[in-house]
Amino acid sequence: MPPTSTGFAAFWQKDSAPAQWVRIQTGWPVPTAHNGWIDLIVQLGWIGAFLFAITYAAALLGAVTRFNKLKDGYLSLLILWIFSILSLSESVILQHNTLGWALFIAALARTTGPLDNTSEAWDRLDRRRENRRRRATRAG
Repeated sequence: MPPTSTGFAAFWQKDSAPAQWVRIQTGWPVPTAHNGWIDLIVQLGWIGAFLFAITYAAALLGAVTRFNKLKDGYLSLLILWIFSILSLSESVILQHNTLGWALFIAALARTTGPLDNTSEAWDRLDRRRENRRRRATRAG
């Protein structure tokens, strides 16, 4: 397999010679690899798979870090775990515009963001609201 492969969505086209070979060997019209990582390698090559693996590892590391430092990241860990399990049996990694991909991007954005203590920010907001209420009751 060349390091750059055939290109996004090019491997499984009807006129693709490698896909035709797979279809002849299996005896049925295979639409995808039915494995996210294999599909990623045949479409984007080893370079694309490596870059996605780095992105996934960054999201996972960020989720674990947020979980340990802020007691946050439960949902992100769950989303990443489900996404990784699902990608072993389905080609979900390169299927954009799906719920799984949207949740993965949301988890990635959440876990690679700053490590500010969001609960302290909510506490400050609550204190401001309480102060406004007190001022309003004194004035009224």
